[in-house]
Amino acid sequence: MLKLNSKFKIQHLEFLLPVLFPLAGILPALSTGIIRTADGPIHLHRIYAMTLQMRQGDLWPRWTPYFHLGYGYPAFNFYPPGAYWLGGLLGLVGIDAPAAFNLLMAASWIGGTLGAYALARRLLPGKCALLAAMLWAYAPARLHEVWSQGSLTQMAAAAVVPWFFLALLLAWRQPSRRHAACLGLTLAALPLLHLPIAFLTVLFAAPLIVLAAIETAIRRRTRLVPTLVCLGGGLALGGGLAAIFALPMVAELPLITASDSAAGADYLATSWMTLADLVIAPRPLDLTDLRLVMPSTLGPLAVLLGAAGMLALLVRRRWGLAALLGLGLAATVFLTQQDSEPVWLNVPYMAQLRFPNRVLRVGIVPLAVAGGASLLLLPVRWRAAGLGAGLALVLFGSLPWTYPARDFLRWEALSAADEIQMELDDHVWGTTSYNEFQPVWGETIPLDSPGIETYADAPLRIGVYGNDLIQLYPDLVAEQLEDQAVRVTLTRPLPVRFRQFYYPGWTATLDGRPVEVYPEDERGLITIDVPAGEHILRLRYAGTPVQAAGTLISLACLGLAGVLIATGRGGPGAESSEPTAPRLALAVGAGALIVGLANGLLIAPGTTWLREQSPPESPAAMQTPVHAAFGGVYELLGYTLTQHTVVAGGTLDLTLYWRALQDDGRVFVPVVQLVNLTHSAAWAVNQDNGLRYVNYPTDRFTSDAIRLDVFEGIPPYAGRIKVQMVDRDSGDALLLENGDDFLLLEPVIQIQGSAPAPAHTLDYVLGGAVRLVCASARWDGSGLSLDLAWQVDAPLEDDASIFIHLRNPRDRLIDQHDSQPFGGDYPTHLWQPGQILADRYELPFRPSFAYLAIGLYTPEDATRLSVTQDGRPVEDNLIRLPIGGAPCWGE
Repeated sequence: MLKLNSKFKIQHLEFLLPVLFPLAGILPALSTGIIRTADGPIHLHRIYAMTLQMRQGDLWPRWTPYFHLGYGYPAFNFYPPGAYWLGGLLGLVGIDAPAAFNLLMAASWIGGTLGAYALARRLLPGKCALLAAMLWAYAPARLHEVWSQGSLTQMAAAAVVPWFFLALLLAWRQPSRRHAACLGLTLAALPLLHLPIAFLTVLFAAPLIVLAAIETAIRRRTRLVPTLVCLGGGLALGGGLAAIFALPMVAELPLITASDSAAGADYLATSWMTLADLVIAPRPLDLTDLRLVMPSTLGPLAVLLGAAGMLALLVRRRWGLAALLGLGLAATVFLTQQDSEPVWLNVPYMAQLRFPNRVLRVGIVPLAVAGGASLLLLPVRWRAAGLGAGLALVLFGSLPWTYPARDFLRWEALSAADEIQMELDDHVWGTTSYNEFQPVWGETIPLDSPGIETYADAPLRIGVYGNDLIQLYPDLVAEQLEDQAVRVTLTRPLPVRFRQFYYPGWTATLDGRPVEVYPEDERGLITIDVPAGEHILRLRYAGTPVQAAGTLISLACLGLAGVLIATGRGGPGAESSEPTAPRLALAVGAGALIVGLANGLLIAPGTTWLREQSPPESPAAMQTPVHAAFGGVYELLGYTLTQHTVVAGGTLDLTLYWRALQDDGRVFVPVVQLVNLTHSAAWAVNQDNGLRYVNYPTDRFTSDAIRLDVFEGIPPYAGRIKVQMVDRDSGDALLLENGDDFLLLEPVIQIQGSAPAPAHTLDYVLGGAVRLVCASARWDGSGLSLDLAWQVDAPLEDDASIFIHLRNPRDRLIDQHDSQPFGGDYPTHLWQPGQILADRYELPFRPSFAYLAIGLYTPEDATRLSVTQDGRPVEDNLIRLPIGGAPCWGE
């Protein structure tokens, strides 16, 4: 089913080439600080905390006392600590947290590129593997990770993914002790680094494991037992190696207020990708833009090369490899689309991943391998030239996105006080986005600011709660002796509370003797009952039995993995029938090195090449200027809108461009809606995209990418985009110069679709363009309800109004009602050919009323539109309708 190169032996020079590929992206990212990204500061502070606690002798911290505003937090017990633990090791040898962050990001970039090469090299010739490595290194999702998201753990886990699939492949095709150990090590690394990537990788790998067992049972029966033992043993070993984190994380999950599935579903609803999102080409950076808009996508070039590679594999009859890569690519596309929502909601815990674009971190692996295979379409003698062209296209096409578009964050002396200040500024309690690791004890969550300055010098200090509020505790005097030791003097027995959340694993001594620790009711703080007199209290987080068990299991499995590697063999190697020639390897390496150094040392810091620098009042990417001032505080420069139609339940994308006119200290949030033409209903409202307009400079602009999720069930009419700038705290909207608190953008957005097919009881043609196919006039007890079913055959050039005459038995007019169809929400000049439209009118009761007469006319000259029936003109161009008749759409 799947053919491996049979005498694999990687040439040393060829193996080193992928190490040089990410250089052009790594060098501009290196600094004395870190890039100002969405998640970067959080990961930096976690590295610092890990280093701090490891220096105190806690080699695998689970609880950090100063997280969550000094109340303590079990961040490392529930969020994978692997990357931070590596950062802590670097800290132990004197490397500060910002440098450790940058080194780990660079190592992940290089390691993942090397893994993509090693995987592809087992399946394809050397030139193909080099192109696959370059595609992985400069996938747009990778650059998004570095410059926009800044998630160190996700970057590191993504780097392990190709190594895991390589280990899985080797365990399948060449079962051995060493390959079982490699499979276990790579599998364990995933949950120790990033749970969402681990979850998705296992989801992708599960079908592959089943296929491996089936293929071995059918085609290689004599190898079935060794293969199953290698695969099963490797997976079990991986579980054991990860037990130090996974076991207590799972067992103690009920002890925290983890986010529920409903919240995950809410995020999914606003995060689906379209097929266009998967292949969109990012725009070059604009140095005047305050916001880096870097889409997480596969990219058009990778998709094109991947399609070519799939064709090449089919042409060369590599059916097995083509099937496996195709399965991976199909899963990648499917899981990013809204059609996959039932899978996300019904697979346990999958909704907690929240963002479907995470799938791209796994899906880029089969796409890169498929893209590398595209060289197989070329004759052998042309593949060197094809490799050069492919590498150049990928690298130079990515260079515009290898420059920092944001400031670097720098700290003179990073401390725990900086982490607490970040929590207060950004509301990331305990370094989490949703406070999902909050212990369950206590009725309220305290969010009061501690004395931040004390944490700069004593970050692990745990003090008596309220010790600075003597008037509230007149019977208690506390003196801090050490970080986690206090002397208390009480005039009567009291429960002494500490500024630290209770969690199993905390122990305490009273004058050297163990004493019970329990949570107080209101805030869930550590509490100890202390008798009157002077006493010394000491706290220590000793961990829980399940945490100790997980540690022992992982240590035992680590020893077992070492034994398997030392006593096992890796299996037969292979030399490709088409090795990379030494001269070509040298040329590729020299080219990657020269471009990397030039980009990192010359182009990025010394020029603005490959980047735009728009005037602050005229962004280059802006299509339509507006220049509307909101309250003299912000100016809407204009917008970019590429779609003017949308379906109910679909999405509408636009980008607004704002510039600050002044800074008055308030925080503003843009509110964007799709409203009907009379402004009486909103059909879509933008979700909070996290932007907060405050302290913006006046010599820059901000691009604000808006995605409107249009509601299900809205009528197929037309709407406009409504824009407001709202004060976050007061809810008041800034006023325009004309006094309005909103602006309607000019384009009319057509809502595509039709009403359900009605009963066809009539066939009148009005104006040669619109048919009245059904009408039903019925008394409802208080008045008359008139339902009309229109079928649009051709556009109406002018707007028309409808007239409704109520006539008596003598054909005399007793009442008349004129209006725009649909109450003005859908003028007739916007009606689309092929639409069926349902229109309803409520009319008052008239005793002498006998029948209705209706028609359309142009208000400008009061001329009625012509009416025909069966091709013959209708008298007076009006349609006479009796009372009653079958409903147009059922009861």
